[in-house]
Amino acid sequence: MRIVSGALLFAALAGGHAGAAGITIGMSAPLSGPNAAYGQGLLHGVKLGLAHAGTIDGQPVELKAMDDGGDPARALENARRLIQAGAVALTAFHGTRSIEALRPLLEQTGVPLVGAASSADSLREPPQRHLFNLRAGARDEVAAIVNHVDTIALNRIAAIAQDDGLGASGLEGLKVELVRLAMRPVASEGLTAGATPEAVEAALRRVCSATPQAVLLALDARLALEVLRSAARSGCSNTQFVAFSETGAAL
Repeated sequence: MRIVSGALLFAALAGGHAGAAGITIGMSAPLSGPNAAYGQGLLHGVKLGLAHAGTIDGQPVELKAMDDGGDPARALENARRLIQAGAVALTAFHGTRSIEALRPLLEQTGVPLVGAASSADSLREPPQRHLFNLRAGARDEVAAIVNHVDTIALNRIAAIAQDDGLGASGLEGLKVELVRLAMRPVASEGLTAGATPEAVEAALRRVCSATPQAVLLALDARLALEVLRSAARSGCSNTQFVAFSETGAAL
């Protein structure tokens, strides 16, 4: 989080909007709901980073954090409120859909989002003026995952991906990395953000029918956890499951 806090302080200096009460940084994350473990971790990390960074030109830095429960509409409304309340920069907004919904507001207001909590490549290419990614992208994580499964001699790889930028980046990255090893996914399935446990179980059943040795979960925490629960019930639990780091502590 030192990189995030340093970048935030630089953004605050560049903005030049500090008031008599100090400098305000805004944050919206799923502090409740299925992704709360990840959101609470983000909040804890940002607080520690800003506490370590200290003041700017003697002015205190205040973090205003709001809960969006993982809902893109709430995240966007929170961002509007934070900017109206004087936030000179935003940080740690979580989830591909939430951040994609936020982009027009960033362009309109010129307020930067530093340290977006998503690995989706759709938030990286093409580069955007007011969106700063400080973590590895999905392609980078997939490359590391494929390198690992190749090292332990697994060659039947499948994927379950959600229908957003994160899922698309994960699935495309997997295909690219497997081509490098003269392989391709033995199966792939998609899930919507609101997929029911029954839909998850059906998708997993189809994937497991291809007898994969490992399954990439390009999913958020809620869906990934549901897949693992279904795997334990269905007899597919001997398969190895790998997920992106942003699935968080819930797994």
